[in-house]
Amino acid sequence: LRAIRRVIDTASPKLLADAAASILAKPLLRRFEDVSEQCREAAVDALAALVARGGEDVTLDLLPYLIPVLRDRLGPLATDGKDPSEPAEEIRASAHALLTSATRDAGTGIAAYASDVAEVLEFTCEDKHVDVVVQACACLEQLVTHLGRRLQPIAKKLAWTFTPNLTHKRARVRVETLKALRVLMHCGAHETILDLVAFKHPNLVPIKAFYGEDRKVNYFGKLATDDNAQTRLAFVETLRDWMTTLVERTDHESRLLPYVLSAMSDENDRVATEAARLLEDLGAQYEREHEKELKTTMAYMPEYYGGGPGGGASGGGEGTAAADSAASISDSEDAFVLPRPFAARPRLGARILAKNNFAATVNPTIAEMGGWQEEHRARAATLLRTNIVLLEENATQHTQALCLAFVNAMRESLRSSSSSSSSDSRATCDERVAECCRLLGRFVRPDEWLATLLDTLGPENDAGTVAGALAVLAACLSGASHAAMTATSATTPREGGEEEARPAPLPASLPATTPRDAVLAAIEAPRLAASADTALRIALCRLVETCLARKPRTWGDRSARLVFVALRARGTGTDAAVMAASRSAVAAAATRLGDASPERFLARLR
Repeated sequence: LRAIRRVIDTASPKLLADAAASILAKPLLRRFEDVSEQCREAAVDALAALVARGGEDVTLDLLPYLIPVLRDRLGPLATDGKDPSEPAEEIRASAHALLTSATRDAGTGIAAYASDVAEVLEFTCEDKHVDVVVQACACLEQLVTHLGRRLQPIAKKLAWTFTPNLTHKRARVRVETLKALRVLMHCGAHETILDLVAFKHPNLVPIKAFYGEDRKVNYFGKLATDDNAQTRLAFVETLRDWMTTLVERTDHESRLLPYVLSAMSDENDRVATEAARLLEDLGAQYEREHEKELKTTMAYMPEYYGGGPGGGASGGGEGTAAADSAASISDSEDAFVLPRPFAARPRLGARILAKNNFAATVNPTIAEMGGWQEEHRARAATLLRTNIVLLEENATQHTQALCLAFVNAMRESLRSSSSSSSSDSRATCDERVAECCRLLGRFVRPDEWLATLLDTLGPENDAGTVAGALAVLAACLSGASHAAMTATSATTPREGGEEEARPAPLPASLPATTPRDAVLAAIEAPRLAASADTALRIALCRLVETCLARKPRTWGDRSARLVFVALRARGTGTDAAVMAASRSAVAAAATRLGDASPERFLARLR
């Protein structure tokens, strides 16, 4: 065997081509079943060198002898068995590498042996040795490259066979499996995506569900939260391939887009950047495909926010604030920064994509945010934040459901914070929910979210719900623009400073003329400041502090009424946490209104 290997390494290509099939191949293939492991290994290595040096012509001559032998050696020892014929793992890996090389070099000539190769792949993709599984994925890629749509009859079966490796314990295997499935979907296996996302038809019940459990694994959900950054990056690259080049991409757009939006908030900068670039490309693709429909909108659409509900937005902390119609707000309370990774306002096509698909995902996302696992709640809140940035004013139709979900999340947070336990996931969730509320306050007209939040402050709700509503209201007020909060209830500000007639759906029990008057009338209710619930009174004081510290131009002329709300919330002054929150609110008012001493400020107010 060593002498044959030396001949293969030193002989001329013409000599190898003449002697490969007639002289060298058969003796080497017989040694694949040798009792000696060293002989089998040397025979595999020698034949691999022969294929590598011989090129396509030699490989095509060897296929009739090579494929049957490899099918037997890489296949099961017994029919329907799990043990491989070749017991040595390293030799199995080398033999599979030989099959991969032969498939690559044979080109379209491998078509005659496609069924044999597929049979080998179905068995080796479950091998216990990592290198064998990796070679199986590489071989499948080569097979798809040469045969393409001709694999359609077996494409789904191959996809289902390789799918479990997406949860393999080795990240290398997960990445290679993604690469193999990425190209396989183009061969008619796209319906497998339904299984990868654990899709269940709302109007169909599988027969097996009547006789036992019908569980499905959301492989994409596991990939989106994978611990390995390279796996998540490969997942985003797979999404890019399917959403931009797959013929049936529109059928799966609504199922794949949420994973793109989720990846935009990935902790790894490279993954987040790649996902943001993918969303930009998807938006451009949508604009090209719907050019006639969007021609007018794209021609006359302003590229930056004006002074209305979305006034002064910039991205990622690096943009320039737009000019308000009345005055420059680049350094004022209405300056608005989009969350990471948005560097600027998303393009029109991306916003329309998010709007078209949000209705299908909003309820599951809200349900996830109400779960008991804090890490999943934080991820759901982050996904909602990304969606709201893309929806902008189109979030109006979902305002009630979103506000109630945010109230529930804040209520659970306040309840958890009363205990001694704490976690980073809870803090992240609270921060993301607050960001969602600020974005909602900026993009949606105040009368829309006030109608829900002020009703939630009613006496029919428990103290925890009211405290959660006050926390959400404070976050929404911190995002609302000055023009929106000071507009009368009969008119609402429009882009450019104009006003348009619009009925305000504020509660009829509040005789308010502006949204800020409606807020004041609600929080001045005696039952709030006199509540026995400490968390409720603290939330009330923090709302006052938010208004005075972050929105002095909006609430400056109402500062006295706000401060008195915080003072009344102190009660008898026996609770240290409430006292601290009240003092903080008064100090914020004094600082923002130009008085260095809170005591002097209170004396002036009296």
